[in-house]
Amino acid sequence: MTREVRFHRATKRSTPENRAHPSPDRLVGYVVSSMIGATFVLLGLIVFVRTLGFVRGALVVAVPLALAIACACLMRLIRLGAKHRVERALAAQEHARRERAKQRRTTRHIRNREIMRLKRSGLPEQMKGMPPIEFERYVLDYFRTLAYVARGTPSCGDGGIDGIVEKNGERAYVQCKRWSSNVGVKEVREFLGVITKAGVRGYFVTTSGFVKQAREFAEGTDVELIDGEDLSRRIAALKCLDPETGQGVAVSVSDAISEGWVSFPAEKPIQCYGHGTHGAATASGER
Repeated sequence: MTREVRFHRATKRSTPENRAHPSPDRLVGYVVSSMIGATFVLLGLIVFVRTLGFVRGALVVAVPLALAIACACLMRLIRLGAKHRVERALAAQEHARRERAKQRRTTRHIRNREIMRLKRSGLPEQMKGMPPIEFERYVLDYFRTLAYVARGTPSCGDGGIDGIVEKNGERAYVQCKRWSSNVGVKEVREFLGVITKAGVRGYFVTTSGFVKQAREFAEGTDVELIDGEDLSRRIAALKCLDPETGQGVAVSVSDAISEGWVSFPAEKPIQCYGHGTHGAATASGER
């Protein structure tokens, strides 16, 4: 018999299919081997009993057998304990994964609702009709939808700064002017002095526009000018997030409501963001 033939037969015998479904000859071999082994064990027990007596022979046989059974039970308990620990760990991981997915969906629902609220009031004429403090909150909410951490400043003594936004460790000041007339170069120059002293960027947002001299002055500086038309276009371009996939989707207000993207969780009251209560906002005057 050549080496290749022997190797082929050995490989064939060791395949998983052969091990799972042994041949009849192998089954007969297993049965005969088991019977021979049982016969030798029985003969050994008879020899022990006749040599040492029934009690001593039984002890000699029973003690190792009891130890073997105890060890087998202990190993079984250890394996069951390890299996249960693994199952608990997997269950905890699955629970944590579901909780994270639920939190992501909730966060996306909240963001979608905020975007829809911004879009409902996103026309320049609507923003001009807001009280000054409400417009400041509106602008800060817009920055929040862009993943900024935004907070307002007190209504008085704010140094012309209406909000502070931060993203990726970079801070910026926000100044809001709910004006019907265009913002002049004087206001932009003062705002640039404040942010230059603080060493941060700045966003100057207004419901109206900027005079030509103000735009020319702001070029090449850390001040970004956002007029009413620009802010309206930016808000209209905001995309909702699919609650399941997180992909950005451009939808209208009516489509988002019909899809149920803004219905959960329940509507929360608008926070004041450091400006006091709603009653503190007055419609009179421009800021």
